[in-house]
Amino acid sequence: MALFFAFTIIPLFTGLTVDSLISLIMIPAMIMNAYMNIALIRLVKQYPEQWKRATLHMPTPIFNCLCAAGFLCACAVAYYLFKDLDTVSKILCIIILAAMLVIAQICLRTGKVKKEDLMSKRERIAAAAIAATSDED
Repeated sequence: MALFFAFTIIPLFTGLTVDSLISLIMIPAMIMNAYMNIALIRLVKQYPEQWKRATLHMPTPIFNCLCAAGFLCACAVAYYLFKDLDTVSKILCIIILAAMLVIAQICLRTGKVKKEDLMSKRERIAAAAIAATSDED
């Protein structure tokens, strides 16, 4: 309900249209989606054994092409949403993106989020998934 309220009240006080507000949410989401598509390509390279046993396994070149297509589509959506914004909304969008990057860097540098912890957690999850897949065989 609070989210619904925020979406209905913010345009009244800021002068933003609902379209602009949705674009301000979708543009960062599409940029994160584009990053995730590239990260998936790296993930498959790092864990080839798990990839071979994946339920939705396909040849790696096809997977890479699909991820690249997803990357391009996400970038295109972000671009077209951004280009249709008015000048004030474009500036606000850039501020939102910069704030996201700054907050992430602050969290990493102050130790609130530790890269080593994230990497070790990723390794534990991958090891558990590989073990689970091995047990099924």
